[in-house]
Amino acid sequence: MIATRSTEKIEHIYSRDPAIDAGSPSFDWQRFLETGDRKHVPIKEGFTPTVFQLQRLTRKQLTRVLEASTAEHAAEAVSFALKGIKDWGAPLDFKFAETRGDLGQRVHPETIEKIFAIDLFAELGQRILELSKLDPSVGQG
Repeated sequence: MIATRSTEKIEHIYSRDPAIDAGSPSFDWQRFLETGDRKHVPIKEGFTPTVFQLQRLTRKQLTRVLEASTAEHAAEAVSFALKGIKDWGAPLDFKFAETRGDLGQRVHPETIEKIFAIDLFAELGQRILELSKLDPSVGQG
């Protein structure tokens, strides 16, 4: 049995966040990506990671992402699926903008510009597309 993934938000920590203790025996990046369980990404003592709250794309949002130029795929995916950021290093006025039709809200272009970094968006975009795929483990018992 297969099913779509949950529409609940998941938390993602950027793989190059300096708060991650990659030398810890419990560090397992692949397991974190598979399960979303933050116990696989231990945090260094006294550090706080930046946490991105993501949600899977709807069919219409995914279609919109794929209609964009290849260079814009990640930014489009992030603009629809990013639902919040915890502990961004600088003051951030995180805003949403309404879309036309039934695409739902997206992150405001001003916010996208403030947080844009090509490597960060490439990673978030890939994570979002993974969240938007079918999950063959759903319903297995």
